[in-house]
Amino acid sequence: MGGIPPAIFIGTVVVLLPIFTYITVANIHRQKQQHTKLLLEKSAALAKSVEAGARAGLKGGYWGKRKLQNLLVETALQPDIQYIAVTNTNGRILAHNNPDRIGEKHGQGLSLNQVLNDTDLKWRLVTLDETELFEGYGKFIPTMRLFGPFQHSEMRNGPHASKSFPNKDIQLEDTVIFVGLDVSAIEAAAKSDLHQTIIMATVLLLICFSGIIFVFMTHRYRTTEASLSQEIISSQRLASIGRLAAGVAHEVRNPLSSIKGFAIYLQQRFPDNPEDQEMSHILIQEVERLNKVITQLLEIARPVTISGQTTLMHNFIKNSLKLIEKKVAQQQVQIDVDLSHEIREARIDRDRMKQVMLNLYLNALDAMPKNGRLKVILSKRVDPTTPGHDTEVKMNRGFLEIQVVDNGKGIEPIDLPHIFDPYFTTKNTGTGLGLAIVYNIIKAHEGKIKAESKPGLGTTITVLLPVSKP
Repeated sequence: MGGIPPAIFIGTVVVLLPIFTYITVANIHRQKQQHTKLLLEKSAALAKSVEAGARAGLKGGYWGKRKLQNLLVETALQPDIQYIAVTNTNGRILAHNNPDRIGEKHGQGLSLNQVLNDTDLKWRLVTLDETELFEGYGKFIPTMRLFGPFQHSEMRNGPHASKSFPNKDIQLEDTVIFVGLDVSAIEAAAKSDLHQTIIMATVLLLICFSGIIFVFMTHRYRTTEASLSQEIISSQRLASIGRLAAGVAHEVRNPLSSIKGFAIYLQQRFPDNPEDQEMSHILIQEVERLNKVITQLLEIARPVTISGQTTLMHNFIKNSLKLIEKKVAQQQVQIDVDLSHEIREARIDRDRMKQVMLNLYLNALDAMPKNGRLKVILSKRVDPTTPGHDTEVKMNRGFLEIQVVDNGKGIEPIDLPHIFDPYFTTKNTGTGLGLAIVYNIIKAHEGKIKAESKPGLGTTITVLLPVSKP
């Protein structure tokens, strides 16, 4: 890389760093919003639970101060609930899960009268005994009178009766409920999310940075080493991708596994929340999509090994078309098959060639409109001028020719020479690796692949595979 001007590195950092910084910050902000929403929903659920319990007790006619006190104590038994309190508009605690707090002040810094005018639950972060807590608060609405002027012995004789309530009616029309939640578990998850997000952003930044450097290096090779053959240039390019893939694949897959595991955990923990389920499902899908891209990178990096098997070519072509039956039906595409009887058998790697055909079919379908036409032609060619083989081999071999023809939008002349280059794509959702993998597989078969296209009329992809003469 010594021949690359420093301006390329600087320019790459200037362009990519703000983009990935923005994406990372946006992800962190979105995660914080989700955590806050989760805590606020739990606070609201607890407040509603206390209101419902109070309302049920009032209707049953067996309610008293100790009943409310017991309700708060029982509700606050969960380990992440630090306190639940009910206060009047002066902030005086009327009921608390910790009876020792009754009569104390709570809600400092808040306008409790204003809280009563808003039916929505609010939240804030508070510090209790040097521990930061999430506090949800809002109007307490059981809608009925809680208890009368010391008519129950439990109100007169309780351990905190002297300081709990004055000798007058206490009503709940103007009271506020506070729910304090421990955020340590959420903060730990948030820190883990932040760590994984930073790792992912850093790895993706390195991949993009390496990709830009790679593109520049490829351009340098083409302009300064024009005398080299296309095979040498392709080998060097693929070697660069191999080093890139081998260096980052392991580091990318580790955080991907962690992210997927956390998404599955969210699905299991909150099965009744449709929004959390949908978010987790999308996250899992995106992780799997990234994992697929990594797999393609590794496939580009590794040398292709061929396991030749004698194959009935007519059956092979027909079976390969079955892989796209559903997509063909959706697009109402007409399939024409022309299979020459000169070709019966060939020695190919069936799995690898099936991958080639599927890729070519899908590219053709993507390029075609609805009611398009796809044609697959199998024939034999004797072509001693085909490049890539020495003269003796050429004279002793024929060629199996497979053509995939579509009537789609075609390929622009400026793009046509690059369609087999790694990372080159004209699709909005493409990775640019599919045809590069196809090229490697055909090359491993000692074959050739070429493309002919006219914009607006369609594209023909021709695969030539050497076969021995019968």
